[in-house]
Amino acid sequence: MPTTNPMRMLLDLGAVDEPSVYDALIAVMSAKVASPAAIRSALVRHARQGRHGVTALRSALERWIDEELPPDSELEDRMAALVREQRLPRVVFHPVVQGYEVDFIIAGTRIIIECDGWKTHGLDRDQFEFDRIRNVDLTAAGYVIVHITWRRLRAQPEKVAEQLWRVLREWAPEAIAAASG
Repeated sequence: MPTTNPMRMLLDLGAVDEPSVYDALIAVMSAKVASPAAIRSALVRHARQGRHGVTALRSALERWIDEELPPDSELEDRMAALVREQRLPRVVFHPVVQGYEVDFIIAGTRIIIECDGWKTHGLDRDQFEFDRIRNVDLTAAGYVIVHITWRRLRAQPEKVAEQLWRVLREWAPEAIAAASG
């Protein structure tokens, strides 16, 4: 059965449904079907050929978090969008904290945001155990860890934002002042 490679699929999708390209791009990178470098290379190569969909793919690439790293999941992407939409203080994506890579840390604070999907963090025993060990180590080092689930972020984004604001008021009021000023 003939198939299309992921980069060509992204371009073809961009030619017919531009708004869908970003979600498809995140899915391709999250599933590690294609690397960011391969997608960039394909974009450059196909742009020279005048292929339809190049503009849509280029726009999707520009939306990347930190303009370098794609989120590992749609959940992380939605979390980053919530931070922007709710004007929460700036976050750093995938920093290493105490030797652990975390999903987000609110810049200038000790508040970590972890995005937990059930499939990865609930059904995988090793990941579940690792998460608990990491949480204890980070808490012992003085960090506050806020876990956000896919279901909650999708169903109640305003409540998630409200809870993050409450955590900020309690643990990092200076970050609120910095974000406002």
